Amino acid sequence: MNQLILTTNFGLEDLVADEFRRVADRAELVFDAVEEQPDGFEGQVRVVTDAPAVESVSVCRELRSIHHILRYIRRFDIGDDEPLDRIYEGVFEQDIPEMAEAGSFRVTSNRHGEHAFTSMDVQDVAGQALVDHYGTDVDLEEFDCEVRVDIIDRDCLIGVQYTRDSLSKRHPRVFSPKVSLKTNVAWAMVKLARLNRHGAETLVDPFCGAGTILIEAAQLNPTLTVHGSDAWQKAADGAAVNADHAGVGEQVETFCRDALELSDHYEPGAVDAIITNPPFGLSLHKDTDFGQFYRRLLREMVEVLAPGGRVVMLVDKRGVFRDALGDIPELETRHVRIVETGGIYPGMYVLQKEG
Repeated sequence: MNQLILTTNFGLEDLVADEFRRVADRAELVFDAVEEQPDGFEGQVRVVTDAPAVESVSVCRELRSIHHILRYIRRFDIGDDEPLDRIYEGVFEQDIPEMAEAGSFRVTSNRHGEHAFTSMDVQDVAGQALVDHYGTDVDLEEFDCEVRVDIIDRDCLIGVQYTRDSLSKRHPRVFSPKVSLKTNVAWAMVKLARLNRHGAETLVDPFCGAGTILIEAAQLNPTLTVHGSDAWQKAADGAAVNADHAGVGEQVETFCRDALELSDHYEPGAVDAIITNPPFGLSLHKDTDFGQFYRRLLREMVEVLAPGGRVVMLVDKRGVFRDALGDIPELETRHVRIVETGGIYPGMYVLQKEG
């Protein structure tokens, strides 16, 4: 029996589980269980199946909601005394079938909790243990096998990662600003908008940045008209270039516009959905009144949204946003969840215009 771990952002585990079930059913992959946050580990989904690893990994590679696919082989307590020695011993003692066939390898490590050592220390001692056990060369770039040695508080988990690059890095980005939304988070926002169920024809992202939401929406909904705008001309142009390289350039149109002036560019009720990731503050003036900012933005959204139209947006200042939303009775909150993105935990709000 194979147990695969699918990694994602905290807060998206249920969407990963649902997507896996749909993709597995379509591929006729039989599975025994799908578990969210196995053993309490956030940002993970465990899949249990009798199918060969090659077959199940191939199916999981189709998922748009995840980052990596891996298989944990062993879990043990590193203790309080000489934990790095314990990690070395645990890795050295463990047989890893993929390592027996590899000509080269690398070790990567995710570490959560308070420790007197770093993730690099873990990689160093685990790498030395594998060299001592197998006599295999380390190659950080052209490796045959990637061994994961993750530390979660006192637990050490040894596994093999099957994805070389994150599956969320699926869009070729010619334009890449310093901070960009992960494609799997954008995918989740598009799914929560339920565009097909509501018969959406026009989608707008008024803070489009690199165009990640635009591309995800267009790829998932080939008949959708997708508009992106940004107050920064370079972002508006760059999002268009990225859309071209992702193969959806004819479906996506971008503009340099102020998000607080949506009603100047769209007729009342002309927009079916707005999916967006407004600035958390870094790109706004330091004296920005976020309560006023959110109220103005939400009123503009109400003005251009069609009855029944949906808004899906990420919000960092959740308390301020809730207060502002209370002044916009036309928008009903349908769903809220907390997600992790870039080390920040914004709320993902799903709103719907009455009517």
